[in-house]
Amino acid sequence: MNYHRIFRTYFLYKLIFKYVRCIHAHILHRSYTVYNAENIPTGKPFIMVANHQHGILDALALLFMIKDGRYPVFMARADVFKNKYVAQLLVFFRLLPAFRMQDVGKNRVLENEKVFATTAQLLAQHNGILALFPEGGHQEKQQLGKLKKGFARIAFQTASCANFETEIFVLPVGIHHIGRLFQSKVSVCVGKPISVLTFQELYMHEPEKAQQQLLEQTARAMSSNMLDIKETTYYNEYLVLCTIARIYRKNNAAIQERYASDLAIEQAVVSRVESLKVHQETTYVELMKLTKNMDELIVSLHLSYELVCEKKHSIAKRGMHVFITILLIPIQIYAFVHQIIPFLLTSVCSRNAGDELLKVSLQLALGALFIFPLWNGFLVFILFLLEVPFSWLVCYGISLLFSIWVFFRSVSAWSFCQAWCRRQLVRLTNRSAIKEIEGILKNIFSIIGV
Repeated sequence: MNYHRIFRTYFLYKLIFKYVRCIHAHILHRSYTVYNAENIPTGKPFIMVANHQHGILDALALLFMIKDGRYPVFMARADVFKNKYVAQLLVFFRLLPAFRMQDVGKNRVLENEKVFATTAQLLAQHNGILALFPEGGHQEKQQLGKLKKGFARIAFQTASCANFETEIFVLPVGIHHIGRLFQSKVSVCVGKPISVLTFQELYMHEPEKAQQQLLEQTARAMSSNMLDIKETTYYNEYLVLCTIARIYRKNNAAIQERYASDLAIEQAVVSRVESLKVHQETTYVELMKLTKNMDELIVSLHLSYELVCEKKHSIAKRGMHVFITILLIPIQIYAFVHQIIPFLLTSVCSRNAGDELLKVSLQLALGALFIFPLWNGFLVFILFLLEVPFSWLVCYGISLLFSIWVFFRSVSAWSFCQAWCRRQLVRLTNRSAIKEIEGILKNIFSIIGV
């Protein structure tokens, strides 16, 4: 297969890029933030390596963080390239296959040599960007998996082909998602770039050792730029502590000044709890019991941490949000009537996906690129056939675009309304449970000292 199409960026690709970027910013996520963007090597070739927890959403998070006009090339499992037409489409979208033994068998693993040669050419001769997820698959938990050596091999192969005259960087990146797959908050934390030239002398004499050292340094940098919970026994308790600390930061201006981001306070909590585990084991065990008891109580009451940990004076503000959501029902009905059919079609087409992450990836690809645009274009075309005035067509088209945004936002709004009403009901009918939760929270914060 010819991979040289990745050396060109086609006009159609740029058009789709801008369209998907708009969806990514305004529909897929509540917020998207890139921290330490100044660490991105401007105008220089580099390999981005990031943790992988949310399928295609991770790829989009990396894709849209580059602002210098270059478009990264990604690597994906080779088994999705089996169909030659699909393979051509994937290469058009700047994807290259990674041949893994568990996906394609031992015989085809050797085809990686051709792919690696292409990536070396991309970096050394075309000043390109390669994006990889070196864990080899998505992780179900908030922790860094064991890294594969592929990115280190590509980095040194590229530098070696250029006689180490071209400086190649490895850029460690941490991706952090907060919330569900849809309408989540995403933060991308960029680490310091690692120059391959610093390993030149070692690589000349011991290439395997140089690759291993680059891998270890990259793993440490990635871990420091993401939420990496290494604990296994009390993993869920750690996650709960991170959640309540993040919400506490949101509701406290002083804490926001102390911790620049949600990720920063979550990392601080994990570090504090790990310190307790080593130096104050009794306190650590007590903290884990308190956290487990609180989590079980909140789950049994069908409450959310977001509402349980909110400030009391924000109840009126939250109530106003519910009131406004109800007030806007006519607009939401308009959006629902126009967008429910493409939404259902997208769900039906992706229902046989193997897992939740693959389902979201298919829904994004099918819905955003095909079903929603075709459906809304069809509605405008119907009015055109009815000889509706052009000014009306334009207004209707704009209203359809707005209705897509309203449709997806209203899903989140009504989920919040339901949770808020549930919380007020529990507050009225089960005050003792709320008091117990508040007491446990107070004890937890006194221990972790955030």
